[in-house]
Amino acid sequence: MRITHLKSSTELIEMNGIKILTDPWLSDGEYYGAWYHVPPYEGTIEDIDVDFIYISHIHPDHTSTKTLAKMKKDIPVLIHKYAKPFLKNNIERLGFSVTELKHNASHSIADNVEITIFAADNCNPALCSKFLGCAPVENKMGSTRIDSMCVIRDKEFTILNTNDCPYELAKDALNKLLSRFGKIDFLLVGYSGAGPYPQCFHFDDPKEQLKAAKRKEKQFLRMAMQYIEHVSPRFFMPFAGTYTLGGHLHRLNSIRGVPDIADAFDFLVSECTEKGLETRGVLLNTGAHFDFSTETSSAKYKRLTTSEYEAHIQNISKRTLDYERFQYPEKAEILELFPAAYERFNRKRKEINFTTDTRLLIQISDNEVVRLPFGDQWSVQNLSEETQTPGYVLIACDTRLLLQMLKGPRFAHWNNAEIGSHLRFQREPDIFERSIYHCLCFLHT
Repeated sequence: MRITHLKSSTELIEMNGIKILTDPWLSDGEYYGAWYHVPPYEGTIEDIDVDFIYISHIHPDHTSTKTLAKMKKDIPVLIHKYAKPFLKNNIERLGFSVTELKHNASHSIADNVEITIFAADNCNPALCSKFLGCAPVENKMGSTRIDSMCVIRDKEFTILNTNDCPYELAKDALNKLLSRFGKIDFLLVGYSGAGPYPQCFHFDDPKEQLKAAKRKEKQFLRMAMQYIEHVSPRFFMPFAGTYTLGGHLHRLNSIRGVPDIADAFDFLVSECTEKGLETRGVLLNTGAHFDFSTETSSAKYKRLTTSEYEAHIQNISKRTLDYERFQYPEKAEILELFPAAYERFNRKRKEINFTTDTRLLIQISDNEVVRLPFGDQWSVQNLSEETQTPGYVLIACDTRLLLQMLKGPRFAHWNNAEIGSHLRFQREPDIFERSIYHCLCFLHT
């Protein structure tokens, strides 16, 4: 048995002659042209030959349509059976056959090889409501549609793939799977957080933004350590969320709060040593593999040099974001979509019984915003006048992307634009109200 690292959370797991590919994202330019691999994947996606694909959730660095479109469509895809079939439908539209697996139900994929998928929230809607801003917050929902983890095992070895599952959300599921499967041989653990904070937020002092980025780094490294301590695996490998921003967004890379994976690895190994944990870290370059029978890697990890990294950044900084190929819309073209979009937005607000005095402001020009109150009618207002009074969240973006988001998820989605660092935020006061952003995801026709 062995595991070969390709990119980010894309791993090739080989067990008893069966090949399983996880969360294929190998094509550059996901999240509307923003996310890149550094260095780029140099293999031929069309030639990838595996027996199964496991996809954890719908985010483009895990369900990369640009990658899946190039892959052979006769490869069966395995996913969690979510409360709503968004993920299933998206994959099937690409031509794949999808099998939904129930939470905590093992599925045999070959002699002595099985996969078991767990909802991140252990199908507990109370947990879902508590921790995930972009997941359904209604208690009637059975489980979050935003993430899953899985156990892949044969008679000798057990791999736990945690994907992007937040530790606090996943603790209950972890306890269930550890009780069921016992010792974990290899833990694939996230080490970083995507999202727009702090690089897309307004800071009066740039030094404070850098401090926020460092706090974010430490937060996610601590979360990785929580996983390692909880699971106590024989081996662990940091993975997932390994991305670099391209196009004009490359200027934000240094303030994302995402550590270099090699630095993250060094930190986690040091922490494990200091805590006396009997676990061993593994770090693989693209194409390198770890052999379970010999407990060795095929090659020593090689870091990018500073000059190599800077050359890659220089290259991707010249790339065009997806929506930059469109013409700028007229203001009237944007405004005609707001009545239907606001109706959907307000319907969701009522459904989750949310109200707040905070004003949500969507910038539509240099000096105008659409004001979206929670419980009143939307209106067009002057930007400077609206921002003179505290109690607002201001969101700005390229109006070409704004038009696509207002048209609906088939064109672009607020959550993906947020993760792709396409939105700019200003909050006054700087208070995070989770339900605002949940309702925002429904602001489309």
